[in-house]
Amino acid sequence: LGMSAAKSLTNNGYFVGFDLGTSGARISVIEPDNVYHDGYREVYAKGIQWNGDYDNAEAWIDAVNSLFQSACEGLGSLACIRSICVSGTSASCLLVNRETRQVT
Repeated sequence: LGMSAAKSLTNNGYFVGFDLGTSGARISVIEPDNVYHDGYREVYAKGIQWNGDYDNAEAWIDAVNSLFQSACEGLGSLACIRSICVSGTSASCLLVNRETRQVT
């Protein structure tokens, strides 16, 4: 881990946002700006375009899992997540059991 990532893991933590929409899925990870102390800075962002899978719920779940995993690999760890936000212009989100996919 770089010094910035290690510092945020021990002090401030990360805020993770997912944007789910008709064209794809995106993740953005931000942390408090410890240098200028004037807000937040984005430390990771990645998107996935739908390849004809827009109507496939498993593709949406796979996209979120893939984006989250890539963020963990890109930043070294997301062990200190303070919050996760999900939004989307055309997405409805439900909490589901990871194993059974039943709504919880």
